[in-house]
Amino acid sequence: MKKQLLLSFILFISIAGFSQIHIGNGQTYANLSDATTAKAIHAGDTVYLHAGTYTAGQWIPDTLMGTASQWITIRPYKNDSVSITAQWTFQNLHYVKFYGLNWDGTDPTNIGHMLFFDYEYNCFTTLTHIIVDNCKFMNDNQASSTSFEMIKFTGTDSFQVSNCLFKNSINIADGLSMNGCHNGTITNCRFENLNSWAGHCKGGSQNITFQKSMIINCAGGGFVMGGDTGGPYYCSPGPTYEASYIHFYSNIVVGGPFGIRLGSCCYSDVVNNTCYNMTTFAVRVLMESSNSPNFSNNSVINNIIASDDPYGCYINASGGVDYSTFYFQNNLYWDYSSVITAPNFEGGSMTGLNVSGSVVGDPLFTNAAMSDFSLQSGSPAKGAGMIVSNPVSDYYGNNYNTATPSIGAVEYADLLSVKNADDAYAVSIYPNPSADDFTVSWQGVGSLNKVDVYNANGQLVSSLVPSSYLFTLKLQGLAKGIYKAVCHTSGGSVLSRTLVMN
Repeated sequence: MKKQLLLSFILFISIAGFSQIHIGNGQTYANLSDATTAKAIHAGDTVYLHAGTYTAGQWIPDTLMGTASQWITIRPYKNDSVSITAQWTFQNLHYVKFYGLNWDGTDPTNIGHMLFFDYEYNCFTTLTHIIVDNCKFMNDNQASSTSFEMIKFTGTDSFQVSNCLFKNSINIADGLSMNGCHNGTITNCRFENLNSWAGHCKGGSQNITFQKSMIINCAGGGFVMGGDTGGPYYCSPGPTYEASYIHFYSNIVVGGPFGIRLGSCCYSDVVNNTCYNMTTFAVRVLMESSNSPNFSNNSVINNIIASDDPYGCYINASGGVDYSTFYFQNNLYWDYSSVITAPNFEGGSMTGLNVSGSVVGDPLFTNAAMSDFSLQSGSPAKGAGMIVSNPVSDYYGNNYNTATPSIGAVEYADLLSVKNADDAYAVSIYPNPSADDFTVSWQGVGSLNKVDVYNANGQLVSSLVPSSYLFTLKLQGLAKGIYKAVCHTSGGSVLSRTLVMN
């Protein structure tokens, strides 16, 4: 009994040691700067922003120091509506999570970078372990053309941007900029109606993964890997590359002048993406930086590149480059402006380029106008991809078929792979065939989160969230024929069953 009381007391002390810091009108601190100046925020604390508009810029040079087991979290209080209309700058922080915050740049006189991580030329030491999750960056309306961005990371190591929205801008340079950054992940984000590029990594950036995100109508283009930073802006000592080991996986890019630009990068790959209605270049491949001569060993594989390009699905590239270590393999090319028999590479070819497995043809999206880029059954992209180790899963989180993966960001429904072999036979569907209803029984670990049913053209015709381990899948009114039930489990498995309607 005494031992239990002692453990309870220790647990109480541990929990009680974490503070809740309240910020806003009528709260303990008016703004974040006041709280950090007072050194009120410690490892494990939660900082709550109460409802209101925060118009004052915040410059935080120090004091936000979480640990691997005790992160500092900055978020709205409960469901309060929080709007930030000025630049927040951080120069020295570790293990900090920004959650659920909304930046608004409607007033162009009061905004620079919305969220700025400024390394002050202390690369990879002052800014580490940062998460920006479920935040919005909206209406960044700079008064004139500048180099400001919605989020700017510089000299940052180990960071994540997830589930964020970047929407509407005037006169900005990038939606998300990474200069001299290491070990970052951008996932499940949306970039829409920006006057700029959606994302850009350069200046010696390394090991950055941009995945499962949507880019729509960004006037600068989609994602840029590399650039021409210039020596003074590199993390010292400067590397011999603008960007290295940059990965662009399972993304969908709609509109804009190009989907992907590889610029003076090396050991980078663009795999299983869907680019639709590019208006100027299908892909740009440029030797941009004289400071970083290492432009080699790059791969563009398993991508759908469907342009609306007057030059006929044009691959714009620099001359005088040895492309023998570049791979443009198993991509599907199509142009909605004119019938093509092959993509139009710069000058007709790129010396030494490997283009094996290329496919030319209409990808047959289910409904591109409604942003449904799943494949119909007759798509030439179905099962035509090269086997790769990454990405494992598609835009929706479903695993690519490990033997015959499809080209593009969305795996064809009939080819979805099982993530966990133990679950392969954990679902039963009967009677099969059936004229209307199917009974579904789940015997696996956890539960079924969702069951989607697709017709033979790959179109979603029914979706159900089960409430028990035994339930009825009602498909009355569907035409006779073959259907595919795709089951998503709580353990992350994706398994499918063929249904026959008679």
